[in-house]
Amino acid sequence: MVENYALVQRPAAFSWEAMTILTGAVQATAAIQVDFPRPVNIVSAYPSLAIAGGVNALLFPSLDDILVRIEVDTGSERRLTSRFDSTQPNGVNNFPDVTLGSYRDTVGGARVLDLRLGDPGGGRPTLNCTFTWKRPITGGPWFQDVYVGLVFHAQFVG
Repeated sequence: MVENYALVQRPAAFSWEAMTILTGAVQATAAIQVDFPRPVNIVSAYPSLAIAGGVNALLFPSLDDILVRIEVDTGSERRLTSRFDSTQPNGVNNFPDVTLGSYRDTVGGARVLDLRLGDPGGGRPTLNCTFTWKRPITGGPWFQDVYVGLVFHAQFVG
């Protein structure tokens, strides 16, 4: 039997958010650590933006103007995001950031996931999220300062 998760949003009792301010004058944020109290199954993720300040004459960015990197268990180099960039000398390189807008589904809702983090008795699982501007800020800033966030909807496991 094939399950089609894209058609049905599964219930999630809990939500955790990686949220910070991305200023127009700084290329990237520090990593935001999201700690879960016990093993979880992340069933969806939802990105958001809101004005945090800056110069009103600057543009308000879209979700597609910002990249996100999601790493699990810092130190083990396990990433949940990657992209390929053909501008490098060898033609293909793996970079850890993807467009934040990719965490919205086709109708603007939360992107459905099926991601289990942590093992019973294995401690508290964590995610680290880093947000960065897609466009280099050299010559900028191009955009207003924004609150940028990625909410993870989850169920406890076990």
